[in-house]
Amino acid sequence: DRTDDGSVIAAINEIIDKKKDGSLKVDVICIPLGFTHFNAQLRKCIYRASLKNITVVCAACNDGRRRTLGVQYPARFGDVICVGSHDLRGRPSKFTPAGREIDVLGPGKVRSATLGKDGEKNAIATVKGTSFAAPFVAGIVAMVLANAQRIGGEALRTAVSNNVVMRQLLREMASEPSDHGDDHGHGILDPLQLFPDEHFRQTVEEVTAEYELGNKASDSEEQPDNEGRLDISEPTAKAGDAEDTSAKLQVAMQKIGESTLKPDAKVTVALIGGKLANPEQLDIVARQKSPSP
Repeated sequence: DRTDDGSVIAAINEIIDKKKDGSLKVDVICIPLGFTHFNAQLRKCIYRASLKNITVVCAACNDGRRRTLGVQYPARFGDVICVGSHDLRGRPSKFTPAGREIDVLGPGKVRSATLGKDGEKNAIATVKGTSFAAPFVAGIVAMVLANAQRIGGEALRTAVSNNVVMRQLLREMASEPSDHGDDHGHGILDPLQLFPDEHFRQTVEEVTAEYELGNKASDSEEQPDNEGRLDISEPTAKAGDAEDTSAKLQVAMQKIGESTLKPDAKVTVALIGGKLANPEQLDIVARQKSPSP
């Protein structure tokens, strides 16, 4: 139910409580849905999650510019990663909204395992929406965390677990790091821009230092909606249209994952409000995407 924000609030609070007592360590929360109305309790639990070093990634919504609201909640909050959608050529999708809250774009049109007509199993369909773009970005966030632990141990991983720092690292991967547009944020992502080890470490140190200078720690559970966004100028590096930016991003993520996602660098992503395919369906997708021998 798209109007039932109570279940989302309960899920986030449960994740926070379990992380606090040590029974479940969640590093990233991905929320691929949105609500048109503001809810103070949703605002509070999102901020609680940020205090526990949980990065929250949210889908902007799929209404394009038809609604005056634009980006929906909780993607409108200032301490989340707000994800819009791009098409296969890297341009903003027609259904992605415009708003200053947009941070980056993710692939919003993908082939996915899904339920077919009349409950048909193992169906493959082309699906679209910022709900599919957000999990891509959540996956990149997980790679950043794993890479930080591999390079600098728990200390570096903790440093990048802050929502503000993570947003800036994503910005460093984006096609327009020093520019922002309401329809595309800082643009599409290319993780290979950030992941060479020394460049990664240097960038993390610079971003963290800037965050510590510009933001003082607070014990309050309340925070204004749009505080905590950094403004670090970097050379503009606009990317040209690619033939299939979604496929390019998947290849980059696979390449990074092979060297980054080690058993000792476990990252847990919680998806709230989405549906996951079963392993059999995912295997069929993988086989369909594999090149013929």
